[in-house]
Amino acid sequence: MRLSQRLQQERAFVERSLGDSVICLNCRATLQTFTDACTADLKEQCSGFLAIEQAKKDFATERRMDALGITREDIAETMPPKYPEER
Repeated sequence: MRLSQRLQQERAFVERSLGDSVICLNCRATLQTFTDACTADLKEQCSGFLAIEQAKKDFATERRMDALGITREDIAETMPPKYPEER
């Protein structure tokens, strides 16, 4: 897969993941308004930046899972129950 294709897929994933929700608690920006609204110092990793980075990490994880043929259901089956009485 070409890099430009992967970046387009990543961007689409991030947009779907974050949608129109507020991603920065400081400036109340959404993904669409983040570039113009964020006033954080570049040295500071504001919550909007962290939200975008987490969505990118989630995309990479999804790609690795797809390549390995692993589904979220497969992972859920290996997890212990949230509450012991669920067994």
